[in-house]
Amino acid sequence: TTPSRKGSVSKSPLGRHERRRVSPCTPFFVLPRLFWGFPNYRAPSAQDGMGAGTQLRALEDATTAIEDNEDKEEDERDVQDRDVGEQVRKQRRGFRRSVLTKLKIIIAAWQIASSTGTALLQVRFPPVFQKVTHIFGILGIFFLDVGSFKCLFGWSYFEKMLFVTLAPAGVAAGGVGAYWLVQRGRGKLETDADRRRVWTNIKYATLLFLYVILPSISTYVITYFSCARFDRGNKKDLKVIAAELSIKCTSKRYRRWAVYAAVMIAIWPVGATLATAVLLWSNRAKLNPTVLAPVDNDMARNDDDDVDGFQRERRRHANAMGELAKLKVRANDASIAGLEFLFEDFEPRCYMFPIFEVVRRLFLSSVLAVFYPGSLQQVVVGLLGAMLSYVVYVYYEAYIEDDDDVVAIVASGQLVLIYFAALAVYASDISDKKRGVFRGTPFGIVLVLIFFAGFLVAVYVTLLDVFGDTSLRNMYREISMCSMRTKFRASLVGQAAGTSPPPAAGQGNQQEEEEEEE
Repeated sequence: TTPSRKGSVSKSPLGRHERRRVSPCTPFFVLPRLFWGFPNYRAPSAQDGMGAGTQLRALEDATTAIEDNEDKEEDERDVQDRDVGEQVRKQRRGFRRSVLTKLKIIIAAWQIASSTGTALLQVRFPPVFQKVTHIFGILGIFFLDVGSFKCLFGWSYFEKMLFVTLAPAGVAAGGVGAYWLVQRGRGKLETDADRRRVWTNIKYATLLFLYVILPSISTYVITYFSCARFDRGNKKDLKVIAAELSIKCTSKRYRRWAVYAAVMIAIWPVGATLATAVLLWSNRAKLNPTVLAPVDNDMARNDDDDVDGFQRERRRHANAMGELAKLKVRANDASIAGLEFLFEDFEPRCYMFPIFEVVRRLFLSSVLAVFYPGSLQQVVVGLLGAMLSYVVYVYYEAYIEDDDDVVAIVASGQLVLIYFAALAVYASDISDKKRGVFRGTPFGIVLVLIFFAGFLVAVYVTLLDVFGDTSLRNMYREISMCSMRTKFRASLVGQAAGTSPPPAAGQGNQQEEEEEEE
């Protein structure tokens, strides 16, 4: 404030109690009011400095606690995001594994069905079915038989056998080397964990490749010993290779190459199968681990004949829980990750089931070709083998997922029907009814539908797994409603254009009411 001419003090714009300068004429009793005018005023003390420090520390502690809570919440959100991401990755990995399992089942069924054209040479299927089996024969040895080797390269039958038996090993080695170099160039081999992961992927891909080509190579080398016999009257019967009629089975060249074919049989069908069995049997404690499960004394005392339905279901549930515990233990064992392709589809109790699958494929596609070739007994043995495999699949239900069991049972059933059809066709040819029902196009279409039965079931159960039963029904209902709306609109357009007769008298209002209701 600024003193006035009369010696008084002018009022401060900040308030009547905030004055910096006092006139000497101001009475003494006015001075205390300068202090009393501050309502929050307190005389300073020695504890003021300590109180300010305590407040500052409290403020810092509160700020630190808030930051810690924010960091903790952020960490929790990160953990939740990682958990959600891991669940999504597991679901995707599980879906891919489910699709791959069904694909392996379908490929095995198609390989066996397509091999009927080469194993059962005496059976003349309808042309429609022959075309389908020839097209899908690319899943077998025919992916190495694109075109004629004799026309393309001038190779003989023996040179072609040499290529078929050695080329897969070269392809596998080249693929492994290329994959290793690519991963090394991308810096994926820096740590031991990365190298183990790459090595696991190599093992998985190699076993998958072997799974696809093993029946095909086995068929080629085993059918080398399948000789067809031709009667030449008074002369000695002519024996030639059934797959190559220009080569005599009594020639010296055939005998020399028979040694090579026998070695390839020992390496591919016999050696690969035995090696797989040894791998599975040596790791049986890890593939089918021992899990401590609670024992129900009531169920343990009762015999199978005395157990009622409820107790049987209790036992089945207990076995299912035991298998689930074994699956968790097996999934966490990193030492058998390289063999995952062999056992990932089957329950722990059926850890040796892949051997049965390999033997089944080899028998129905390869061994059957040399078992009384060209005779009725060969067809009957093939039918019995297909029926036996069907019974095994129905009895054991070896797959982890019930959907895979359904697909496998349907695929085995379609092989039974195909071999039964082969028996019917061969019997029709023997009876000289070459224009019978089993040689016509309708029967060929039926065989084609049977050929794709397992694939259609696999597609259906996959869609059911993705969308659910309710969603599929809703989709079908929407499609049906769309078709109904389309027909209704077409009828309205036809009526507007005059294509339909006009309604009779007294029926116009009723028709309009029906349209409104629709």
